Amino acid sequence: MFKIKILIAVFFSLSCLKIDAQFLDKTYYLVDSIESIKISKNDRGFLDTKIKEYRASKSDTAKVQILSLLIEGIQDEKVWIKYNDLLFSNSKRKLQTLSNTHDRVYYIHKSSEALALNNFGYYYFNYSSRVDLALKYYNLGLKINQSLENYNELITSYSNVG
Repeated sequence: MFKIKILIAVFFSLSCLKIDAQFLDKTYYLVDSIESIKISKNDRGFLDTKIKEYRASKSDTAKVQILSLLIEGIQDEKVWIKYNDLLFSNSKRKLQTLSNTHDRVYYIHKSSEALALNNFGYYYFNYSSRVDLALKYYNLGLKINQSLENYNELITSYSNVG
């Protein structure tokens, strides 16, 4: 009888332990805390493809374009928002090093910054109750798209603000 009580106690203790989540390797996947168990098979396959492209790319411009595609293609908001943060920070960092504001590289990074801001707005509008923050980010993206005369993205920006 005593052995049975010990076995029950051990079993109960083990069943109550929290199983640590398995995360994808931050060094390879570029962002922290993506749970490998929770990401869908489709998102994981798409993510693996885009990360491979990103790592093979030599230019910062190509990398932000790949990140943009990755963000648009991932369905899980807990995953794409992390890559959106990366897109935003990479674009801002590159823009600080550019002196010519009229070349293609500047345009691509500034457009990527606007895209990231619009994505932040989308996130706050759809996944939180912070409509005020959504509008703030939408308007920041709108101003950038206006300054770039990026008419295709202006349609999206005006729609988001509306």
